[in-house]
Amino acid sequence: MNKLKLHNLISSPWILVVLMLLMLTSCATSIKFPVERPAEIDSKGANSIAVLPFSSGNMLPFYFNHTADSKVIVNYIQEQFQKKILSSGFFTLIAAQGLPKDGKPNTDAAYDLYIHGNIYNFSNKVEKILVESEDKKKKEYIFKRKVSLSVKYQVVYTQTGEILYTTTQHIEEESSEYATERELPDFFSLISSDLNSRITTITKKLMPYTTTRSLSLLNYKTKDEATKEAMKTAQQLAKDRYYSQAQQAYLNIYEQQGIFEAGYNAALLLEATGKLKEAEELMSQLLFSTSNKDASKALQAIQQEIRYSDRLQYQLNAQKLSAQKTKAPEESSEAIIQN
Repeated sequence: MNKLKLHNLISSPWILVVLMLLMLTSCATSIKFPVERPAEIDSKGANSIAVLPFSSGNMLPFYFNHTADSKVIVNYIQEQFQKKILSSGFFTLIAAQGLPKDGKPNTDAAYDLYIHGNIYNFSNKVEKILVESEDKKKKEYIFKRKVSLSVKYQVVYTQTGEILYTTTQHIEEESSEYATERELPDFFSLISSDLNSRITTITKKLMPYTTTRSLSLLNYKTKDEATKEAMKTAQQLAKDRYYSQAQQAYLNIYEQQGIFEAGYNAALLLEATGKLKEAEELMSQLLFSTSNKDASKALQAIQQEIRYSDRLQYQLNAQKLSAQKTKAPEESSEAIIQN
């Protein structure tokens, strides 16, 4: 009976599809490498930034204003932004207190940009829920905490007061049910992870960041032992993360034998080693000669990486030019004093 059940399970078309996918993915060699992503927000070549204190206050009058709890959230948001800015190193972090000139343009401020915002409609409630047995003879209470709030974030260009980015995020979290109110988690533990995730998303829009790309190399089946051994050697180099050597090994095979999979893998490894233009040229050649769908998708991905790279370089150049313009008056004044 057990054997029959096992046979039926293995014979199921869905199980067969899953097994085939597992076999295919297990045979593929994946390469992983870091890539730089540009900021999504145009910061106009800004070099310095301040994180100003967030304000707190409820817009709806029937909500109770938890002043102490709101202060905890405000401090956390400011600290997390500051930590992420410091770890990025893209901007110089400037300490600042309060909005410059009540939020109006300020040409005298020591920072090019500032982040600020406010928390509103904050609610931290404990629900006491009556639970009765089916016969209604046994009654007991359980407790649950519910926390909700809205946070408005803004990134402002100081000199003009232009809002470069704004978003309002709404958070609603609730705890599990507990037998006593004392067992309930504190309100901040329910929302801290969500707050941090949203702050991380905003900083990724504001500053360049590093992420990881993962690409799968193609396998090639052949009865020719010399070719099989050459492909195996290149694959092992890629598995061992010797990407430059693996790329050259695959390229040699492609140039000597014209094997598509070898050329495709060589192009991916060129991308992994930062040689985007060379990767684009090789993948374009493969697509032109084969019209292969894998080559088409890979080429589009490489071209997207080139656009990312160009945008990042533009942002770095704009920042460098802005810094030079800022220093120029100082240098000329020093020269006048020396003369």
